[in-house]
Amino acid sequence: MADWIHAEYRDCDDIPRMMVCTNPRGTFFFWSRFDDAKDAYADYYEVYRIRPLSGSEVCASWFGLETRALERLPDIPVSDFPFDIATKRFLPYDPIAPLLTAQARQ
Repeated sequence: MADWIHAEYRDCDDIPRMMVCTNPRGTFFFWSRFDDAKDAYADYYEVYRIRPLSGSEVCASWFGLETRALERLPDIPVSDFPFDIATKRFLPYDPIAPLLTAQARQ
């Protein structure tokens, strides 16, 4: 089982809408944007590999993190992200690990 080294979330209504998670391969920003035209959140997370955040950056606003991305990765359906809604805990990231590697982008 592969657990995140560090993981935090923000903007949680029924599920987290922004997450910054770190594993041995890097730090990732997951974002389910709100679509004003549809008056709903996206049913997928945009995924960005970003540089590690300092403690003060983790505490600051995360809006705009996608503009500092090292690379854009494939989207992940919200329903596929390993997070336990009932306990509000991150689960091992094994199910999405293949999407966080170079092979997934080819």
